[in-house]
Amino acid sequence: MTPEVFISQKGRQFAYFINQVLANSVAFSEVQLFAWDILEEWNRIDIDESCSVKPYERVFWHAFYVIQSTDEEMLDSDQSLQAELTECSLYLENKTDVAPANCVGVRP
Repeated sequence: MTPEVFISQKGRQFAYFINQVLANSVAFSEVQLFAWDILEEWNRIDIDESCSVKPYERVFWHAFYVIQSTDEEMLDSDQSLQAELTECSLYLENKTDVAPANCVGVRP
């Protein structure tokens, strides 16, 4: 599997989890477990570091790091954080063509 295919598949799934957490339909711990699963699977991919990273992947990793660096209380109370993750999710679901501003995610 290529990094592009992996990110494309996981991006939609990750967006689903983000939306569910923001709607309080899934426990925050579930999205964190999914993020750890992403990392574990990512480590199994043969990655060519010379390939450029596309905006979709940058948004994916940005959302990933946001989820990993926040806690449930902060996510529940910080409306700007919620808006940021919503923008990322919309882009990952291909519901908008423009990548959110200031998404600077990089590969782990």
